[in-house]
Amino acid sequence: MRNEVRGAVRASTRKLLIVRALRILVQLGALLLFGKWTLIGLVYCPFAIPFVSCRSCPVLECPGRWLQPFAGWAILGTGALGGRIFCGWLCPVGLAGDVMRKLPQLDLLKTARRRFASRALSLLKFSALAFALLLIFALDNPRIQGAMRTGLLRWDTFRLWLAFTSTVAKARLLVFALGIGAMLVASRIWCRALCPLGALLGLLGKASLFGLSVDRGRCDLCSLCRRVCPTDAMPEEVDCIACFECLPQCPKGAISFRLGWRKVFKAPPRR
Repeated sequence: MRNEVRGAVRASTRKLLIVRALRILVQLGALLLFGKWTLIGLVYCPFAIPFVSCRSCPVLECPGRWLQPFAGWAILGTGALGGRIFCGWLCPVGLAGDVMRKLPQLDLLKTARRRFASRALSLLKFSALAFALLLIFALDNPRIQGAMRTGLLRWDTFRLWLAFTSTVAKARLLVFALGIGAMLVASRIWCRALCPLGALLGLLGKASLFGLSVDRGRCDLCSLCRRVCPTDAMPEEVDCIACFECLPQCPKGAISFRLGWRKVFKAPPRR
């Protein structure tokens, strides 16, 4: 019996290593595909937020012109199917957050005493979503006065952007820069507290087809899953990004990967 348990643990460990390697490859592939567009969208985009109205954008050279339809379906499609799986597997900003987690950092929100603050901050992204929707629909996507040619990302191009862009776009860039910098002291704080897209995908995840789930009857609330989670979340919570980091950590084997209502993979208990 003990040998069977050990064999199951080894088999599940191999599967999890494969999933982890696959996730890294998918993240790097998404970086190559979306990376420049993401940078242009967050730094140079004349619209209120990225991924909006690329076909009518005055920026003359931008990969968003052909990437927008594909990216839109990738974001909303993965959101409907797997909640925030886009954040954990495809988003270049999320990849930057994962890289920052490997650096020596003082994670100010990763302690039990400060978890209430972490939960409260995670609600901010819904305010960011509401504000982004306001910019899109009420303010009609404020943009710069004339056409720009981005080409390579150069300082001269950035100075041109600063000269012609709106105050709203400058404020957005400042908030994004502060959010990215804050990930050095709080793991994926941009994803947890400031990203409007993350808020939207988190809401879609409540009715998603697949994702990680937790058996509440077996869970003893030890919080080991939260300690290894980049977003300080448990499975089924709105901040879960389906990164699978928590699955092998659960001592009760209460976490599983589900497809619909069916559990298709779970790690065995560690004790």
